[in-house]
Order: sequence, then structure tokens, then C-alpha cells
Amino acid sequence: MDVKAAVYDKLHADAALLALLPDGDVFMDKSPDAGTYPVVVVQEVDDVPQEFADNAEIWRRLRYQVSVLTADGEAGAIEALIRADMAALGFQRSIFTEIMDGPESNQHHVRVLQFTIATNAEV
Repeated sequence: MDVKAAVYDKLHADAALLALLPDGDVFMDKSPDAGTYPVVVVQEVDDVPQEFADNAEIWRRLRYQVSVLTADGEAGAIEALIRADMAALGFQRSIFTEIMDGPESNQHHVRVLQFTIATNAEV
């Protein structure tokens, strides 16, 4: 299973999610420097072998990060859809944090969600 393609396809096929995004898209690895919010960016951040047999990797743990960038911090509906989509693929949410940047009157918010999945080594 190509996990990266599966994640992109699942999020990109979610019409309710895309309807909440002005660009109508989910971006892999980086977003265009467009200045329209909200934006969703997906990245693979970890690919760690977990078990070996006969000097061959049997399974590994992958971690994906989904960042939701907003101008006002309103990301609850987007986050709920992303959580449901990732759970449907077999991922478990492992980390959540929110980062704010800029002067208080004009802060940009980044909601960071990380999800993990164990998969066979043939990925």
C-alpha cells in the first residue's frame, strides 16, 4: 500500500473538507505562498523500522503530520474531518499542538496533528 498516496487520496476525496478550503485542495509537503486561509498541508515526518526477522524488516511505523493553517484559529470543523479520514485509513492520532504567529491583532494559527500507523515493510 502506498501510504502517502492513500492519505492524499482520502483527504482529497473528502468533499466536505475541500468545501471548507478556499483553494479547494490539500497540499502535500508544502503549500503555495498564496496567503489564503485555511490551508491544509500533509507531510510524512517519520518512517521507522520496528521489527526484523532473518535480517529483513517486517513492519514499520509511519508518522504523518497534518497542519491546518488559519488566519483566525477556527479549525474545529476541518480538524474533525481530518481526524475521521485518518482514522478510516487506520491511523491513530499521536500528537496535537497549536502554534500562533504574528502580532496579537493579526495572529496566524497552525494546528498540528500527527498520526501514526504500523504497516508491513513492503510500503
